[in-house]
Amino acid sequence: EFFLLSPRQQISLTQVNLDFLLPLKQLLTLFVPDFFGNVVTGNWFAQRPGQYYEQMIYIGVMPLILSCLAILNKKFRPMVIFFFLWGVLAFSLVFNWWPARLIYVLHLPYLSSALAIRIIFISAFSFSILSAFGLSWWLENKNNFKKMFLVLLPIALIYLAIGSYLLLALKQRLIINGFSTDWSLISLRNYLLPGMVAISTILLLLLGNIFSKTKKVIYFLLLILLVIHSFIFAQKYLAFSSKENLYPASPVFDYLAKNLGDNRFWAYGQARIENNLATFYRISSVEGYDPVNLRRYNELLSSNGKGEFTGIASRSDALIDNTDISPLEDTNINRLKLLDLLGVKLVVYKKKNAEEKIYENERFKPVWQENGFIILENKKAYDRVFLVSQALHSGST
Repeated sequence: EFFLLSPRQQISLTQVNLDFLLPLKQLLTLFVPDFFGNVVTGNWFAQRPGQYYEQMIYIGVMPLILSCLAILNKKFRPMVIFFFLWGVLAFSLVFNWWPARLIYVLHLPYLSSALAIRIIFISAFSFSILSAFGLSWWLENKNNFKKMFLVLLPIALIYLAIGSYLLLALKQRLIINGFSTDWSLISLRNYLLPGMVAISTILLLLLGNIFSKTKKVIYFLLLILLVIHSFIFAQKYLAFSSKENLYPASPVFDYLAKNLGDNRFWAYGQARIENNLATFYRISSVEGYDPVNLRRYNELLSSNGKGEFTGIASRSDALIDNTDISPLEDTNINRLKLLDLLGVKLVVYKKKNAEEKIYENERFKPVWQENGFIILENKKAYDRVFLVSQALHSGST
């Protein structure tokens, strides 16, 4: 229901979605997640649209290897086939080939409204289940070295082939158009850890099958290896940092937090505050960001410029038309009425120069200023209200 009430289907981003489909070379990230570098370490050289996490299909080295063993699990064969097919299907829809492109060209409802890489969670979930089936088979069976070896050999060969190619590329100083000149060194460094984890996992699994009495010990070694590798990867992928580094203290936010109350604020021009920051500071902005925001509210904000609705500017951002005009000179009655209606009590503005004068008029009253930033009180803003379908009267008031 929320999806139907959102503007996602109203704005077509066909070309953007097509541009985000992954080339086949991104298959390398299934085995080496940082093959194309990492933004946290500052060596990301992938020249493609989108963020770092939108360029990979990584599900984990050990889960990938264990999921291969799931094909030997006859006990849960129907479920193995089911999750394998769903995992492969989801994988196939993130790459730039005709089945994936067809979804966006035909504007299929719901599917065509999101980036293809979002479906990767189905693959991650499916292969997580498969890895559990593979681990279960390994724990319950012994003396199946030949079967295991044949299943795990292709994975080992892939990792060895990637490592050999990178060594050769580094030795030959191979230059690839669109890549940084030191790409082979970056990729080789980022290959070492997942490569060692892959080979170690395969060797431990084979040893556990040969020496079945030590299988429990090897199981705990695998668990430790998984935790360590996951922790190291998380440090790069999630980029843990103190919140003060992302949301530093600011006199503007301090004043808003202390004086805004239940009202809303609007910051614009050179003082514009990104529409997804207010929640952290526990203040209410008239603007906002949500992939499934309410279409009618988005339409209301989008209509403030001309006083009529001419189309939503962004399907994920609900924004008032930005301007750099002084609040004392703003003659856009539609925007001013909208600020009043939505209870925008405080307006943040930055002076264009030191000579610009800001004074009180019939609508705005300066209440705070520092370093060129000025906060004005909107004296005509309506009080915030909460609309309900039914009210219960009690007491004498």
